Amino acid sequence: MMPANAGSSRLVGFTLPCDGLTKFITINATGFPASSAQFVLGGAVDLYDIKGALQYIIFTGPGSDKQTILVLGINANGGRFAMPTFYPTPSDAAGNIALSIIGSCVGSGPILGFATVYFN
Repeated sequence: MMPANAGSSRLVGFTLPCDGLTKFITINATGFPASSAQFVLGGAVDLYDIKGALQYIIFTGPGSDKQTILVLGINANGGRFAMPTFYPTPSDAAGNIALSIIGSCVGSGPILGFATVYFN
């Protein structure tokens, strides 16, 4: 479910290797005006190819675990969150916003997923 007042969204695929160690994955939301302020309203993470056992995923805003968008726990396969308010985040000179997937899993292969972020 998308926040009712979201003006745009970005969907980005990611791969989480499953070796039991914490991984830091940067994903880029692209296509914004250069150096513009965007406002995060919520997000979603959906896992579609689960070859390992998920320990956790933290989906965060640019460069900060203080801008947490969503958290998934052990063996979850997805989740969504619409924030009660929004927070501003700037795009860079190329119109990109770097978001982070921080996570860990164990098992025989990687976990593949999509992260969606909703903007005002």
